[in-house]
Amino acid sequence: MDIKYMPDEKTVTEARMLDDPLLVLISHDANTVIIGNIDFYGEHLILLKSAGWDERSLDVFFRIIAANSGADWTFVAPQGYRNIQNREKRIETFYNDGINVITKVLTELQFNPDISIPKRYQRHLEIFRE
Repeated sequence: MDIKYMPDEKTVTEARMLDDPLLVLISHDANTVIIGNIDFYGEHLILLKSAGWDERSLDVFFRIIAANSGADWTFVAPQGYRNIQNREKRIETFYNDGINVITKVLTELQFNPDISIPKRYQRHLEIFRE
């Protein structure tokens, strides 16, 4: 796993010690992780671009805001996720993959892997309620 700390590991470590929220981008294959203090970057897209990635790459990452107490998942299932055409199947697969990958990576980074999806991002989850 390639971890890129933005702007550097010392700054991220200091933020963690203060329990400041961190923006975390985890590639769908869990090979790339980008972490930065939310106060420096404000949103995942700015963090991604600051790390040298093209903004069109945002959809290859799970987007998390993590603190020592747990993580909020910005749940946005991309249209082309794993080339699954059926919307319900795509969202279900994205959800299951995300839970597995995010939990694994957060655990390796020594975060509490409790994941919540804020209400504003739960609109796609109605497929689980049916």
